[in-house]
Amino acid sequence: MEIKHLNRAVDELKEAIANFPVGATTLDDFKPTDEKIIDIRKSLTALNARRLTLHAIIDSGISSNEPQGDLIKSFEKLNESSTNYLINSKTLKLCYQSRAIQDIVYKGAGTPEIQEKVKACLNKLFMVNDKMTAKNEKRKELVKKQYQLKKEFHHAIYHHQEVLQEKEARKNQHLQETNPDIVQLKEKINRSIAKIYTMKKLITNLIAAMSEHLQDNEELIDMLSKHKEVINLETIIELTQKQSSGNS
Repeated sequence: MEIKHLNRAVDELKEAIANFPVGATTLDDFKPTDEKIIDIRKSLTALNARRLTLHAIIDSGISSNEPQGDLIKSFEKLNESSTNYLINSKTLKLCYQSRAIQDIVYKGAGTPEIQEKVKACLNKLFMVNDKMTAKNEKRKELVKKQYQLKKEFHHAIYHHQEVLQEKEARKNQHLQETNPDIVQLKEKINRSIAKIYTMKKLITNLIAAMSEHLQDNEELIDMLSKHKEVINLETIIELTQKQSSGNS
């Protein structure tokens, strides 16, 4: 049971190391882009509210009266009102710009030169939008194809594992009937190999998490090189045969 928990922890560590962004130097760099955008929006909201508060204090002068009510709720309400004000201001500005473009395109407002420039910009905008739409559709198709290939790949791996397990079961059944001592010895060796392999994965993943220290510690690089190979019963038999032939 402890080996299963350790294996699960090692796999989670390996996945975290593999998915860590290239070039990241702090834990904040590990955040997804969506979370970073949310954090930046919250920071901007607070900064805008602070700016408006300071402007209000400067314009009206500092009051000597004690604040009434809950100060935290007042600041939260101020932040919310400031955010709504900024959103509404930007929305109103965009509405004015859209109305101006509509008047130029459909009602002939402005000079002929301005009308020509606006129409040229709109044509370029529509072309870029069409290209982006086509790329987005292509990306969706590629993602769908990638998902299908991954699904087929995992299915093939699962089928191959089932075939190997059936072959191993038949082989063990034959050994059990002919020589049960070999089966018990093989099971004992496999349990030892599983423990060794778990420790190898733990060592390599922990060293990979210390990537900033690899350049200054050649011992860690040598250790990674020694533990990169997979150990199983076949490799142990091969190593034993090589050692026996070398001694002879």
